[in-house]
Amino acid sequence: MSFIGNDSAKRYIRKLKPCPKKPWKKLFPNASDLVLDLLDKMLVFNPNERWSVDQCMAHKYFTDL
Repeated sequence: MSFIGNDSAKRYIRKLKPCPKKPWKKLFPNASDLVLDLLDKMLVFNPNERWSVDQCMAHKYFTDL
């Protein structure tokens, strides 16, 4: 959590109970695999691992748009 600069925020996050990741397909059963893959890359807690806007816009999901 070195990317979090606020000590109060770090303390708060450390107090949260671990929550296992739920599969996107279970939450959004009618969504396409492409959009679920894009969501997975966009919604990453660590900003160093999260896709940039440019990476997201280059995703295959947007090919036909």
